[in-house]
Amino acid sequence: MSNDVKTSFSKQSLSVAEAAAYIGISYAKMAELTRRDDFPVLCVGRKKIIPRDAFMDWFNSQRGNQHGAIAE
Repeated sequence: MSNDVKTSFSKQSLSVAEAAAYIGISYAKMAELTRRDDFPVLCVGRKKIIPRDAFMDWFNSQRGNQHGAIAE
């Protein structure tokens, strides 16, 4: 894919590292979260792709939990 095509699209997904950095947690903790049934992640082979909008919806839904903890 050429650079022109890449730049014409808004990024619709996050890597595990990008999602972790966005909410300020470690890569290992984010990788753990991707194994939860309620976490929005697409697995393509060994690569995990996190849809940006679904991730933001999931993250915002977690904010109402007691003490800000992510629900188990």
